[in-house]
Amino acid sequence: MDALTLILTGGALALVLYPLWQRQTRPTVSVDYPGQSLAELGARYQAALAAIRDLMFDYDMGKIAAEDYPPLLHKAKLRAAHLRQQLDQSSGGTHLPPPGADTQIEAAVAALKNSQTQTDPGLQAQVAAEITALKQNRLCPQCGYMTQPGDVFCAKCGSGLDKNTTAQKTH
Repeated sequence: MDALTLILTGGALALVLYPLWQRQTRPTVSVDYPGQSLAELGARYQAALAAIRDLMFDYDMGKIAAEDYPPLLHKAKLRAAHLRQQLDQSSGGTHLPPPGADTQIEAAVAALKNSQTQTDPGLQAQVAAEITALKQNRLCPQCGYMTQPGDVFCAKCGSGLDKNTTAQKTH
């Protein structure tokens, strides 16, 4: 009976310890995603950035302890950096704008603005009318809320409005 008890105890012990032994021998999870498309890598990178923002927000809200925050943030940043590196390697750096692209973009925007104002004078008049209407709006002297023309009281704080107050304050 002693041998049978010893075998049963050893078997039970092996069944209990087997999951713990398995957990120690598993390989660490890697961030490598071979065969992923650029869109999938980009989505994973954006998710990693969102996770960093969420982590920072949770820390600011007091949901994460001060001693837990630095290692969690470091790990999240490393993951995002690794994904960014994979994204750069997969794309061959083609997603980056070429040198001098800023000046080309600014020139294209200026050309587009000039072509719109020259070809559509009605649009220019409409924009000028909208700017004039916005200038007629007033700011509440008490809270700075933008009021509509003809308002006698502020819709936000209820204070009386002077008819001469104009929208000069910006937020």
